Amino acid sequence: MTDGRSPSLSPRDQWKELLRVTRDPFVERFAAVVSRNSPPAWDALQLPENYAEQQCRLHIPALSRQAITASPETATRMLTARLDKRFRRTDEVYRHLAAGGALPDLSLSRITRSEQPRLGSVPGEIGLWLQREVHYLHCERADTVVHVGAFAPNTDVPALCLSFSPCDREYLLDALTNATHGRRQLAPESVLVLTRSTATVELPMNLVSRLIAWSARELRRCWNSDVFITALNPLLGFDGASLRSAGFVPFALTPMTYQYDEQGLYSTRRVMTGTIGQMLETPPIVWLARSTSRCAQPLVHRMVTVLPNAYLRVKRT
Repeated sequence: MTDGRSPSLSPRDQWKELLRVTRDPFVERFAAVVSRNSPPAWDALQLPENYAEQQCRLHIPALSRQAITASPETATRMLTARLDKRFRRTDEVYRHLAAGGALPDLSLSRITRSEQPRLGSVPGEIGLWLQREVHYLHCERADTVVHVGAFAPNTDVPALCLSFSPCDREYLLDALTNATHGRRQLAPESVLVLTRSTATVELPMNLVSRLIAWSARELRRCWNSDVFITALNPLLGFDGASLRSAGFVPFALTPMTYQYDEQGLYSTRRVMTGTIGQMLETPPIVWLARSTSRCAQPLVHRMVTVLPNAYLRVKRT
């Protein structure tokens, strides 16, 4: 395997190139059509930032390329009809949060020194509630071992919550080893997975990286963690800028399988309630790693960066 780093590209441009080649132009064009033709009634709903776009993109693979090509407008109506009930439920949740004062304005122009978010642990019941009711996947991770969050003053619900679980996928542990040319075999218990990042309001640009840095210290202190990893799904429109600035390095691509329940809503792989498979071929997701200990920093820095000319594709087992 050759090192994927290109001397002609800066780290920032490498990241942009990686996202470019893991996005499907067909999906991007249709996502733009859906955005322009979403139901006007949705404009009155109170939803998380980018929630509508993420939900629509998550459900595009349920449609076939033929159906989308034949009539993008009809395909859009099919997609939005499936999501309408979910959107209205999320609107109810957000109105409840707003009524309780749990949706503070954290825009950079308004935060004073005394209003800086407090970083700390999130009670398990609140973290799981956010996973279920606010996160775009709408599914709890029962194996979550710790939630951390950024709290605005006088609030019990974090503006941003990060949830971590053990890494129980052998192919990801193997990929970490392969990405360092086998220099070190990480102990499974030293690797945690950032499984959910749930924001309830628009965030200051540096808040995600601040909370990730704080989390790294806490995970090392409380869980003896060396590395934590997370997945970036370009299909959903994420650019990963906050993850890149927080020190994450791409190390693998894995296939992503989409499945849907009888109502046509996305069902996670771990829940396995999906009865309808995807109809559209989709690009892989990108796996990223960040060190949480000094001994692991050189390890992560030496990782093969996943670029178009050096894909580290991993078969899930």
